[in-house]
Amino acid sequence: KKLIDSLHDRIMEQTARKSEEIDVLLIGRGSSDQDVEKDFSKIANHLHKRFNYGKVDICFLYGRGPSFEEKLKTLGKGEKPVFIVPYFLFTGLLKMGIQKKVEEYGFSKKQVVLCECLGYDENVRQVLIERVEQSLFSLVGSG
Repeated sequence: KKLIDSLHDRIMEQTARKSEEIDVLLIGRGSSDQDVEKDFSKIANHLHKRFNYGKVDICFLYGRGPSFEEKLKTLGKGEKPVFIVPYFLFTGLLKMGIQKKVEEYGFSKKQVVLCECLGYDENVRQVLIERVEQSLFSLVGSG
């Protein structure tokens, strides 16, 4: 729930529109593990249900699942602007590559908006602490 809130925050930093007036594309780094795509789809579904976006879709830069380039080919065909959210803590060169691809396809800033990555906000910090505590508890509990 906390990471879903952070995703919504990244989008709302870029617009004053109501969530139902926009579509969202979440970008994951990617993996060869098919469970990553399933888990990422669950995150997209939670974001859609919680905030009522027009549409929430996923893609990946590498590995299994729909590729970012495949999804770019379908963007801009709807009436709603698409907000792209990189699902990374920090993007570095990845975000620059995403921006370059968006520009190559010639999208206007009204059609496609590139949001900031998750970053290290309070929600991410809390989730990280929770996961560390869960890991420590399971180590202590099994030892």
